[in-house]
Amino acid sequence: MKSYYIFFILLLLAGCKTTQTTPVKAEIQPNEDKNEFLKLYGFQFDIPDTFVKVIDDVKTTDLKDNIRSRETAFKDSITGSELHVIFHPQPYGKPLYDYYHSLINENKANSTNIAGFPAVHYVEILHTDGKGFPLPVSIVRDKYFVLDDDNSCLELVVNKTSNQENIDDIFQKMINEIKKL
Repeated sequence: MKSYYIFFILLLLAGCKTTQTTPVKAEIQPNEDKNEFLKLYGFQFDIPDTFVKVIDDVKTTDLKDNIRSRETAFKDSITGSELHVIFHPQPYGKPLYDYYHSLINENKANSTNIAGFPAVHYVEILHTDGKGFPLPVSIVRDKYFVLDDDNSCLELVVNKTSNQENIDDIFQKMINEIKKL
C-alpha cells in the first residue's frame, strides 16, 4: 500500500516542474546617444535608464520540458510601473496571438504594427488581486502581442496604476523604437 503512495507522490512531483531560471542571454550594446539597447528574444529594445531588471529570463516549460514561455521584466525605480517582455515560441505563440486577435472583432482590442510585424493592442483594468481582494489602486495592464514570421509571439506588458499616466509616453516611445534582429 505504501508503494502506491510513493508512486503517486513521485508522479505528482514530476508533473509540478513548471519553471526554470537560467542566466539571461541578452546583450547590451551602447549606441551613439549613450543609451543602452537590449537585445532580447530576437528583438532590440530601448529600455529607459530608470528601469531595473526584476525578472531575469525565467522559463516556463510543459510536462515534456518544452519551453512554453521566456520572460524578462523591469520595474521603473521612479513610478513603480513594470514592463514584462514575454516570448512564446511556437506552438504556444500563434494560438495566444490568435485569441487576442479575435478580440478585435468584439471591439475589445486594436490591430497595430510593431517593428513591421502584425500586432494586437489589448488593455485590461484590474480592480482585484489574484485572490479576489480589492486593490487599493486599480492596475492598468497595457498588452501588445506581436506575431513573428515563425509563428512565435512576443508579448509586451506594462503594469501601471491609474495615477502613472506619464509612463504611457515612455512605453509608446519604446514600442516605436523596437527593431527585429
